[in-house]
Amino acid sequence: MPPLRSLTIALALLIASASPSPASRAQDADAPKKGAEDRLRELIDGDSKGTGPGDSAGPLTENANEAKREAALKAKLEAAAKDIWWPSESDYPFDYVSGPKLDGSISQDAFFKAFGKTDGTPTQQTTLSDLFSMADEPDFYGDDPESRAMVAQLRNLRDVIGDELTDVSVFRTLDEPSDRVSFDRHGEFLGLVTITIVGKSPDGRLVGLRTFSVET
Repeated sequence: MPPLRSLTIALALLIASASPSPASRAQDADAPKKGAEDRLRELIDGDSKGTGPGDSAGPLTENANEAKREAALKAKLEAAAKDIWWPSESDYPFDYVSGPKLDGSISQDAFFKAFGKTDGTPTQQTTLSDLFSMADEPDFYGDDPESRAMVAQLRNLRDVIGDELTDVSVFRTLDEPSDRVSFDRHGEFLGLVTITIVGKSPDGRLVGLRTFSVET
């Protein structure tokens, strides 16, 4: 074979061996796409498990979990308060209330800010045990089965609140100017009194129950 022809064939073989095949080029082109798909799958799997890259809970997942916990707590409190009407001159049911998270104790000022009360609102702060003092006396409302059942319901409600919430406090407020407030012989408000039972959820949020009492 002439030397020039041999050199040409050798050069062609060298170039062919160095060039990627069509299948190899297709595989290389798909590599970035496959990498992106793998990354997307990783993010989706991490979110469904409550974790992302680095096995740390993402803020969206944590917020969703917190919302679920509050919904479960709300259901427990509402179930305990179901069919209970706070006894007074006119009986009222309980409603669920919630506010923001609170780092410190539940002071009167913190209560005002959380639930939209203005400074100067006539307010009396008391304890859960004082509010439900009748719950420890089975015959408080009478010795008939209906009266005893009502006391048992109130006792159960008190216990559920105490078990589920911390730092519980009770606020009795009046929507009256302070110079028009009247008191009974025990020093408690007369009139339409708003009773708000509030404590902290496990996530630190202010939650509780509210009812009304007509005192004359």
